[in-house]
Formats: sequence, C-alpha cells, structure tokens
Amino acid sequence: MKISKKEAEILASIELDAEKPIEQVRKETGYRDHTVRYALHSLQSRGIIRQLPFINLFALGYNIYNIFFSLGIHNRKVRDELTKALIATRPVTWVAEMGSEYPLALGITTRNMHEVHELLNALARRFKGAFFEKSVSAQFATVIFAHKYLSKKRFKTSTSVMTRPKEIYEADELDQKIMNGLSNIPHKSRRELAQKLAIPLSTLELRIKKLEKAQVITGYFYAVDSSKIGMQSFKLVIYGRGIDPEFSQALLKFAEAHPHVVYMMECFGSWDYELNVEVEKPEDVVAITQEIYEFGGAQINQIKVLSKFRDLKMAMFPN
Repeated sequence: MKISKKEAEILASIELDAEKPIEQVRKETGYRDHTVRYALHSLQSRGIIRQLPFINLFALGYNIYNIFFSLGIHNRKVRDELTKALIATRPVTWVAEMGSEYPLALGITTRNMHEVHELLNALARRFKGAFFEKSVSAQFATVIFAHKYLSKKRFKTSTSVMTRPKEIYEADELDQKIMNGLSNIPHKSRRELAQKLAIPLSTLELRIKKLEKAQVITGYFYAVDSSKIGMQSFKLVIYGRGIDPEFSQALLKFAEAHPHVVYMMECFGSWDYELNVEVEKPEDVVAITQEIYEFGGAQINQIKVLSKFRDLKMAMFPN
C-alpha cells in the first residue's frame, strides 16, 4: 500500500465526515493537529483522496440509471472518441472501464427514462454499432460506507445515503451552479469557489446552508482512489429471487459491516443490487462472493463479478 498506517487511521476517522473538526480527529486517533493536517494535505496532493459533497440527487427529482455495455467497436481510436464523448456529456455522471463481458459502464442522471433514450440514440447515430449489448438498472437507493479495511481501529462514522424523499426540492439555476461548483470545480476554500463562480461569498454560504437544511446536501466526504493504495475494485451484481424488503435491509447490514464493501445500490431492472468491493488480490473477491451466497441463501439467484479497471468520470452532480 502507498499509504502509511498513520495516514490510514486518520483517513478512517474523517473519511465520511470531511468537515469533522481536527480536534476531534486528534482525540480519536491520538495524532497531533499538525500531523492530521499534514496527512490530509499529503493524501490530497498525491491524488489519493478528494473532498466532495454528498448530494442526494433523488431529492432534486433525478433518476439514476446504470448501464453496462458490450461494444461493437474494435477500432481503438473510435472507442477513445466514444469514451471522450461520454465523459463530456452532462447527464453522464459516471463512466468506468470494466472487464469481462461489459467493458464499459455508465451512470446516467436524468429526470426520466426518455432522456436516457434520446441520449443513447444520439450517441448511436454518431458511433454506429457502438452499443452491441446492454444491461440496465435504475437505482432506488445508494449508500456509501467507510473504507473499513483502512484500519483495525473503529471510529465514529456514519453512512451516506441517497434515497427519494417525500418532497422534491426545486433547485433554481443558482443552486445548480453552486452544486456543480462544489462537486466538479477544484477549490481550496469556499472563498475561492465563490470567486470562480463569480458570486458573493455570503450568497454562496447562504445557499449552501439552505441546501443542507433541505437535506439535498447531506454531508461531505473524502472520495478515495483505491487504485493508488494498491487495491483492486470489483462490482458484484446480485440477482435476487423476487422482491423482498426484509432481505434488502439484511443485505444492507451485511454490507455495512463487511470491511471490503464500500458502496451498495438497490436497483430495479436487470439485477437487484450492486455491491462495490475493494480487495488486494482478485482471488479475495471469490471468497466475498461465497460469503454473500451463504448469507443470502435462497434469496439470491445469481451473482456476477465485474472487474472495474478505473473510473474515467465520477461526478456527484451532472456537469
């Protein structure tokens, strides 16, 4: 691992609460204030972590569709052009290079399925034969867990949950500009972000507080690039047998407790759940898959293991 024990423990303490006071991190880890600050600065400068807001896109009326493709394009140049086009497309919030049967995966964030259809049609006209075979699922809920494998010590952390509330928040153009800035524009401070967005700092702070109060922004976390600390990522696509809310809750508790599960998504479509796991060796994911089969029993029909080589785009708000 390209991360020290000290850095791992500090990150484990603050990962899902990026605005946790340094004094509290000091009390939890035993490291001095300047050590905590230096570790976080070092992790960020090396590209291992970046601070992001956790934005509940469902609260804004968005839907998220995960689409996995096998490609009919074999020309590398054309494939690269397709990838660049996907990264540059605003509703596409996630692009990843995958292994096995689906070399490309997308997350498309839109108001309705018709927008997904229009987007894919436009790309298909531009890149004929690109999308050979596809599997689609819509997300119902997304949960981010702490990277528990970072440290054997357990700290007070919370999970970040994205789910649809009873009321949709009507974000205006300025709200959207600010959420895009928080998510996608590099900045060292709110003052710097206000300057880059060309709005008064007081306006920025007021709007952010309003979005936080409305539970649109539910917190701030450090996104971890696990590939830079020697970990390999896999997505476990789980096909259940029917719809069972009790099993969904049980699987959520299993995922939250498991040291190598970092995301869980509840879906509707080709499959029912997605678990993102991070391991040091590929064979470790086989053991995790067996654990899930033994845990789920008759509730699980099939688990597909998809290797993820790298994220090409990961945005918390469409940009």
